[in-house]
Amino acid sequence: KIFAGYEKRNRDNSEIDFEDMISHASQSVKSHPDFAPYRYVLIDEFQDISPGRAELVKSLLGNAPGCALFAVGDDWQSIYRFAGSDIGSMTKFSEVFGSTRQVALDTTFRFDDQSVSASSRFVLKNKAQIRKSLLTVRNANSPSLVLYKRPPSESPLDWALSQIAKVASAGASVYFQGTASFTGASANAAAATSVQPTQY
Repeated sequence: KIFAGYEKRNRDNSEIDFEDMISHASQSVKSHPDFAPYRYVLIDEFQDISPGRAELVKSLLGNAPGCALFAVGDDWQSIYRFAGSDIGSMTKFSEVFGSTRQVALDTTFRFDDQSVSASSRFVLKNKAQIRKSLLTVRNANSPSLVLYKRPPSESPLDWALSQIAKVASAGASVYFQGTASFTGASANAAAATSVQPTQY
């Protein structure tokens, strides 16, 4: 009912939204088979593609038999399902787009081996993800990820700061990320500990 009202409002005001743009573009390409200006179609962050956008890409490829699709993406980084993305277009790439050659970029320069190990175990709990083994150029000599269980009676911020103060080196700089009010509270609370918060 809400969506029907939304669609009616768009029609009454001669307006379209982003998904309409994609849909109209796909229909236009299909209805004009002579429209084939591209030899290559390049797509980055392919893991976030929606079914509608995948259909538009297929329409472009269909109009030009020699057109090649080059896509870069990582299904482990797909976070836009709420906005309509579907990793199925990536995990079943060859089924959707045909014959495929895949080049694996399996080395990360961002995370150390312990972070990669922990995150990989977590992501692969989802059976829909592509199975892969990541390599890293950085090795950690101590745990990169530590989980603590806070006593319910303790203030989350004060308790977290007290735990950090126990293990942080003297004069260490700690990065806090949160809302403006949370960051401000962090700075105030940290003043009572040996932790010096660094804000960016």
